[in-house]
Amino acid sequence: MVPIISSEGTRLCLINARETLQRHNINWKEKTLAQSFIRSEVAINANNSTYQFGVINNQNVNGNNPFASERRMKQQDVFFVSHIGYFLNVQASPAGNTSYQYSLQTFPPVWMYGAAGVNLDLLKSLWTNASLNITVNDQVIVDAWDCFRHFMVPETQYPYWITPPNQYSYFDEIDGSQSGFYPVEPNWVFNGAFDVQVFVNFQNSLSTAGIGGASFRLVTIYRGIVAQNCSNIIMK
Repeated sequence: MVPIISSEGTRLCLINARETLQRHNINWKEKTLAQSFIRSEVAINANNSTYQFGVINNQNVNGNNPFASERRMKQQDVFFVSHIGYFLNVQASPAGNTSYQYSLQTFPPVWMYGAAGVNLDLLKSLWTNASLNITVNDQVIVDAWDCFRHFMVPETQYPYWITPPNQYSYFDEIDGSQSGFYPVEPNWVFNGAFDVQVFVNFQNSLSTAGIGGASFRLVTIYRGIVAQNCSNIIMK
């Protein structure tokens, strides 16, 4: 598979950030522009079909405070998004296995095959039937971003089995710079002083998505350029 994420996209995002600051009469050389990321998470509720993702550190979405593993942007910054990733995170299996709570899945995890109530085929709908939309100050900047573009089934490293219970677990092939990510062009701009609303919508509630009794989260990661202490200057 040919990689679609490259350093050129990050360089173009940096150029766009500099030009945006210049259009607002800001000397970018006097500001700190650096690569950064935003991470936002929501717990899956089988009764819901719409999920809001908080991207700013003062947002309280879905009635919950941010998880400790999230990384929100500051209110005083402006973030230029060059790439977005969309993932499934398994906090606990129906049997209470938390071994994979730090993994980000780009496909239904095969190690959950046979887990009570979990249907791997139905779990594909977390990608195939999902779309993302974004509004900034009630202006739609992303109408419908299909999440299927983030779906990737990697090669599996076949486990080396010896006499049970002494078994070696396997790892799926994954590239942290590519897997589950997709370039954003034109770049999205998040201003920490604005009302940034990010939603993922499903055609139906996830009660039929085969999640069973597992504890799942949806995770979005935004990579790009942060312009520090600029939100009160760039007001449109």
